[in-house]
Amino acid sequence: MKAGKGLLLQYLSEYRLESAVNKHAKKYSVLEAASLTLKIAALLLLIIFFRYFYIAIAVWILSVAVNFFKRNLVYRYVYVIGNGKIKVFKEYNLEKHELCVETDIATEITDFGFYEPQGDLYYGENDGNVFVVKCADKTYSIVADTYFYALTDYYKRGNNDFSR
Repeated sequence: MKAGKGLLLQYLSEYRLESAVNKHAKKYSVLEAASLTLKIAALLLLIIFFRYFYIAIAVWILSVAVNFFKRNLVYRYVYVIGNGKIKVFKEYNLEKHELCVETDIATEITDFGFYEPQGDLYYGENDGNVFVVKCADKTYSIVADTYFYALTDYYKRGNNDFSR
């Protein structure tokens, strides 16, 4: 069976990049250590003072609360380009993510390219390749590569179907 170019690109029609945000790494590590310490303390309190088990339960609940605050400190930005749109998600884990920006490339974008970061919306940590997207109502910057730029240019020219 001969696999055509359209068949292969049909499954590769979405491109995804990720940019981890590590500005809260120290707070995360402190809360991780505190949570582990509280869990160990809760187990020791349960063993030593079995009669007063509610103290151990309270300490365990405190460790769960620390975990709740900890999990929102580490996240990554996910950039997805496909079907003529750029989507930027803030992803905390596999289950929890929120949509930051969704832009239709052909109709909403007025200019794009690798510039100095512009606008008040910056998604990611600067590593030298800052891709700036200018729309009529907003300007935002993301950390992208040249392939992301090429796909944006491809969709901007009006080619929305890879299978042709």
